[in-house]
Amino acid sequence: MAKSERTAATSSGKSKRARLKGVKRRTMPTPATRKSAKSRAISSALMSVEDEFNNLRAAHRAYDCVENFLTPIYRHDFEEFFVRPSELRALLEVVNAEMVRRMQTVTDAIESVRKVLH
Repeated sequence: MAKSERTAATSSGKSKRARLKGVKRRTMPTPATRKSAKSRAISSALMSVEDEFNNLRAAHRAYDCVENFLTPIYRHDFEEFFVRPSELRALLEVVNAEMVRRMQTVTDAIESVRKVLH
């Protein structure tokens, strides 16, 4: 009995069991590849924490700038301050909201590092 063209084209010299065994060997991670993958995940999570912390630092510098802007160096120069309190309130609300948002992202990034480590 001759093989059909379709079976002849798809079958190789190896048996089905041998091919499945080869696939299992390739898909099962070794301890070295698992360690490497975990190391990459940790590295990525730590870089994320560092980036988010730097973003928080920038927001904190903006907050300090606003704070210094509101506190005049010389008390007698306060008359030259031409900003209405409502404008300052809006500016502080935006800066505070950004600080809270960035603090939350740093907290989330730190939590992701904890999950990767455990």
